[in-house]
Amino acid sequence: QNQDEAIAWLRWMRSVPSPIVVDLSLEARVAANATVSDEFLLLLNAGGDAPETSSTSSLSTNKMQQLRRDFLNRLECKIILLPSGQGMNGGLFEPAGSLIFGRLLYGGATRYRILPSSSGNSNSTAMKPPRK
Repeated sequence: QNQDEAIAWLRWMRSVPSPIVVDLSLEARVAANATVSDEFLLLLNAGGDAPETSSTSSLSTNKMQQLRRDFLNRLECKIILLPSGQGMNGGLFEPAGSLIFGRLLYGGATRYRILPSSSGNSNSTAMKPPRK
């Protein structure tokens, strides 16, 4: 049953007629909320207003809930489906400071570009994309 459903979804994803962005952020936040411990949230808040020797017992419940809410609100998960031979109308824009990870599920990429970093380091020996 689950395998049949997965195969049906994969077929649908491969045959979309136009570019689609599927937002799975709510599902990702639910999964992260069930996975992330209070100790991990304390590590994220190491530079915050809590003392260095803080533990989950020394922070108020409200503070821990606020840390968890802030962390979860920063998570997003999107699947970008591109039909063969088509591109997006416009670019993908994310807020400054975002970390974006991607994985190519189907097909191949014949054109892409690596954007320069904002730090201004121009290293001439840096890896460059292959030329076609």
